[in-house]
Amino acid sequence: MDFKQHFERSWQIMLGHFAPILVNTLVMILVSVASLGIMAPVVSAGYMQSLLLACEKTESQM
Repeated sequence: MDFKQHFERSWQIMLGHFAPILVNTLVMILVSVASLGIMAPVVSAGYMQSLLLACEKTESQM
C-alpha cells in the first residue's frame, strides 16, 4: 500500500473541492450544535457521502 500516493490523491481532491468541503464542514458543525447532537449521525452520514461522491467524480475525470 502506497501511503504517499493516497496522501497526494486526497490532497489534490481536497484542493479541487475546497469551497464545497469547507461549506459542508461548517453546515455539519452548525446543525450538530444547534440540534444538540440529535442530528449529528444523519449530518455526518451526508457529509461522508458528499466526500465519497467528490472522490468518485474526481476519479472518473482522470
